[in-house]
Amino acid sequence: MVTFDDIHGSEKDLLLLQEKTQRRNMRQKKQIRYVYFVEAQTLGLIKIGWTHDVKRRMVSLQIDCPVPIKLLGTLKEEVGLTEGIIHRIFKQTRIRGEWFRDHAILRQFIEDNKMGRKSKNDRIR
Repeated sequence: MVTFDDIHGSEKDLLLLQEKTQRRNMRQKKQIRYVYFVEAQTLGLIKIGWTHDVKRRMVSLQIDCPVPIKLLGTLKEEVGLTEGIIHRIFKQTRIRGEWFRDHAILRQFIEDNKMGRKSKNDRIR
């Protein structure tokens, strides 16, 4: 006769799996999210997205993009300035999805807010 434990593992195994899942979720919550701005060179487009790992995301984007890309800047996502809010700020220049028309105001925003540049309220480190 087949029992529940035979199919799903013992209760101990289930508890270990739950603990492992909880630990993974805690690590993910602690990870910093970065908003990135990537230029698709020669297309006049800028992608505004987010990631936990900028280098890995750049590799992935370059594989998927038919033209060379350039990282214009990143910033730490915070409660007051998230990727979604930035999308709404520049909605008039949105082409599709996370791709926006290259525009002087967008470029200035990136320059003023990118990491490594002190902002007036120290929002960006």
